Amino acid sequence: MAFALQLALVGTLLLLVGVAVADAVHYDGLIDRAVRAAGPDTLEAGFERAANLSGALFAAVPALVIAVWLGIAAIWLRRGSGVARILTLVGLGGPVLLGALTCVFGGLVGLLFVGLVSAAPGEVFPDEEGFADEEGFADETGWEESPFYDKLEQLDTEGWSVAYDVLSATTATVALLLGIAIGVLLLTGTANRFFSPQRPAPQPYRYPAPLVCPYPPAHGYPYWHAAPQPRPEQPPPAS
Repeated sequence: MAFALQLALVGTLLLLVGVAVADAVHYDGLIDRAVRAAGPDTLEAGFERAANLSGALFAAVPALVIAVWLGIAAIWLRRGSGVARILTLVGLGGPVLLGALTCVFGGLVGLLFVGLVSAAPGEVFPDEEGFADEEGFADETGWEESPFYDKLEQLDTEGWSVAYDVLSATTATVALLLGIAIGVLLLTGTANRFFSPQRPAPQPYRYPAPLVCPYPPAHGYPYWHAAPQPRPEQPPPAS
């Protein structure tokens, strides 16, 4: 059962890789459309292309590595290899451990940043005054008010973008559930007996008892063997 679920997990991870690549290609096309609609802006478009590529690699590369890892381990897992069992458990628990460490590290960095900001003197940034440009005019245009990002956000909330988001969330959830099921099956007592079968203890050799033929034989003498004749009685000695 664990072998079949592991193959299903490998297929789900490969599907997740395909969805991530297709979503990256689709989003790159949306960037081109936003550039044509809002005007050329190499800085914003270049930033979005780099973020799109890094996001696709961040999602696709780990999923591909885990899929290959589990696919190779599944070959020997079916044969009852204990090493393959350990490799499978490592492949399942490694991403969870790394994710937990990333969350903890990110939380510590966030707390450190909040502490530094709180310890900084007040009025570091102006409250109501905008940043003045070289001519002295305040620039009140925010990052979110860019025509490029407005058009890109509008294009990214319809059509295939929603479909790719749903597929990504669904495949990730299915992969997580399959990983939990495989881990539980590999840690049960039945799996322990399968991967570490108990060999029967060697039995001591017992020598067969010697055959004792009764005399006279209970089955009679064969035809070729003459029965012993009784001895003739001897006359008593003369006195």
